[in-house]
Amino acid sequence: MTGLGVTFVPTQTGNVLITVTGEGRSNTAGNGFGVELLYGSGKIPGNGAELAGTSTTSINVRNLSANTQIPFTLNYWLSGLSVGKSYWLDLGQRAMTAGKINLYDLGITVIEM
Repeated sequence: MTGLGVTFVPTQTGNVLITVTGEGRSNTAGNGFGVELLYGSGKIPGNGAELAGTSTTSINVRNLSANTQIPFTLNYWLSGLSVGKSYWLDLGQRAMTAGKINLYDLGITVIEM
């Protein structure tokens, strides 16, 4: 987990549109990175914690050369949440084959519809 600590409370419908933007970089040519959006309620997982919560959507990005930052966007429609209950959002990250990855300039937007 990346330890973003993003929380939100639905106040009207329990249906939200989540958008995640950022950039990722792998230090290994021909590798890449994966990013997964997770949510849950209760205690927020910290940075480096094992994956927790419910997985919603993910993306895999392959890089041809090492240390090239590549932009990504994840969008997810989440419905059926309990109005008035607090939820957290976080990202899981992984190298696709080898090496280390870093994520940069992360942004999360939550819009209740």
